[in-house]
Amino acid sequence: MTARRRRRLGPLLTLVAVAWGPGARAHLGGAEGVLPFVDDGVLVGGGTTWGVIGDDGGAFAQTCEEAIGDVPRDFARVVGDDGEQLLAATGLGVMTSTDDGCSWRAVPGTEGRSIAALTTSPPGTRLWALSDDVDVERTGDNALLRSDDGGATFQAQQTFAGARLTSLAVGAARVAPGELLLIAGTDVDSRQPLLFAGDAGGVAALSGPALDGAQLVRALAVDDDAVWFSTLDGIGRGHLFVAPRGDDDALQLADAVEVGAFDGLVRATAAIAGVRFATAAGSVLFSVADAGAAIDPSAWQRSPDGPLECLRRVSGDDGLWGCGRQTSGTWFKRTVDGVTWTAALPFSAVGERQCPATTPGSEACAYRFESPVDPGADPDDDDTDDARPEDDGAPSCGQAGGLPAAVAMAVLLRRRRRR
Repeated sequence: MTARRRRRLGPLLTLVAVAWGPGARAHLGGAEGVLPFVDDGVLVGGGTTWGVIGDDGGAFAQTCEEAIGDVPRDFARVVGDDGEQLLAATGLGVMTSTDDGCSWRAVPGTEGRSIAALTTSPPGTRLWALSDDVDVERTGDNALLRSDDGGATFQAQQTFAGARLTSLAVGAARVAPGELLLIAGTDVDSRQPLLFAGDAGGVAALSGPALDGAQLVRALAVDDDAVWFSTLDGIGRGHLFVAPRGDDDALQLADAVEVGAFDGLVRATAAIAGVRFATAAGSVLFSVADAGAAIDPSAWQRSPDGPLECLRRVSGDDGLWGCGRQTSGTWFKRTVDGVTWTAALPFSAVGERQCPATTPGSEACAYRFESPVDPGADPDDDDTDDARPEDDGAPSCGQAGGLPAAVAMAVLLRRRRRR
């Protein structure tokens, strides 16, 4: 971090450091990595639930999520001749920014829609999104949305009457150029889980015993030879399934095999170096020798490398990425051998981006550069002449047990006041 950034962040970081000691953070609550930004194998930033991270004068800096207008659920990044375009899935639509997250606008075709998922096709030339609107009388039926112009616009590829769409996985087609799509959702009236599969021409509903008794289903991954999804049963037990892809990419849910059971819904799965990983409730990470449909369901081992919020393969990189959170101490982790996870983009390595005054982010993120106010202080009392002597019996720093909680509440209220 540069001297300029230390001066900029000084008042806030100093106060918090006094309260919590070394390694204390100015941000509190709900911090999760969402998508690492990687160029030619080099991490250049990332999308998080707290905003976007990028380069700011040779150091990593984050632009606050308030500049987006809503908490981001997913991200995509498109790099072209005109520079970098960031896209975020939010409850307001797919939002886009070309100035490091300081200014955002809704992408045409998505304005006012709640977007549950956003992903780039394997060749990187097409983007897909899902809507999960509740008020379909206002927005129209939920839809699979498609962009063929790098995220400049989206169009409804297919609509789904009476359904909310919640998760999406995309992989390269085997029989022709294109994609294989796996989509999960819920029937609004019956509350039954729905699973669809198909290509850019359209997707169709799947049925089979894997969905029997399930209250939720989640699309996880489309691999070269199989698709992965998970279900949650009526007692909160999560089940991980793999279904083989036919030579013509046809999927039969009757061929799905359960390869693991966990406490809570499995949120992600991916494999590298012969090891299959899965994250379940509490973002607990599990691993097993990857044998595809022949995985022994009882062989999963809990990994000490969690908690991880996601598992992602990134185009142009040979590693497997995991999304961290505050208790991980890092926004992302990465492994190339399936054994050792390395911290990437630690919280301590990321400062705050101060957006130009002409951008909406300048006002939205201004609170991050204000000194927090002591919640116990009288705002009208600025008389400093009666300062208390050090030896008047006042508690020492070690005795003032209420200070960390008070400062934490002040920072948290300041951070969340715009929500």
